[in-house]
Amino acid sequence: MNGTGLREGLIGAEVTTPELERKYREKMQALVERRLTPVQRVTHVFSIALSFALVVFFVVQFVSLRGRETAVGLAGITVGLLFSLGWGALALSALRRGKESLRFDGVVRMQLIWTFTVALLGLMLYVGMDSPDPARGGRLILYGLAFWVAFGIPTFVAQLVRQSELRVREDLLRLELALAQVVERANGTG
Repeated sequence: MNGTGLREGLIGAEVTTPELERKYREKMQALVERRLTPVQRVTHVFSIALSFALVVFFVVQFVSLRGRETAVGLAGITVGLLFSLGWGALALSALRRGKESLRFDGVVRMQLIWTFTVALLGLMLYVGMDSPDPARGGRLILYGLAFWVAFGIPTFVAQLVRQSELRVREDLLRLELALAQVVERANGTG
């Protein structure tokens, strides 16, 4: 049994009063969900509009390539289209709920950015290595690596830090609940 399972088992073995359980659930929900502020709502609306514009752009690019498409060009359009659709759907989902889940929305956002930057890096490396002009190929490879270092790695690390902080705060809330139960039980029997 791992530490989390043992901790959950010990907390679950305690007698929990409805009042303590309600307070715990409220604190846990406040920890992992945040209501959108007016500024965040505007940002989400802007994200949806930008995502829609990018979807239109990528569809126009696809249509304009008819008969001249290459595998790399189609892959690039597909990656851009999927990223734009995913980003817009995530913003629309949060806007409709009126709140953001730090766990769900954060992880999905991180996965979208990470996947996009890795796919873009891969495409730029492929095109750069396949380029007949070594200077152009080298520039594409460097642009791809710079984009990945500037956006992919920091996003991934920031999300890992946020999720670790969230887990620590959840563990602290569980300990607070267990301590409150012990105090309540001591006061009830003393």
